Amino acid sequence: MGQVIELKQHGNFVEIALNRPEVFNAFDFEMLSELTTVLTRLSMDGSVKGIVLAGRGKAFVPVAILDWPLVFLKNQVLHFIN
Repeated sequence: MGQVIELKQHGNFVEIALNRPEVFNAFDFEMLSELTTVLTRLSMDGSVKGIVLAGRGKAFVPVAILDWPLVFLKNQVLHFIN
């Protein structure tokens, strides 16, 4: 799988592009995890004055794929037992 989040700096603004056009940029565990990491990092960067959220492909549908909570729980269990 390719990069699910793309970043572009435009001066004091950052464009965050969701890059899963095959599923209309629906959220899954990987995308939510990367988006959380990126937003946390950008929130601590004093030079960033604004964020633009975009989606690649024909459509941008802010929905979640329903199996991601199960993937999240599985990952948490694996992390706990390792």
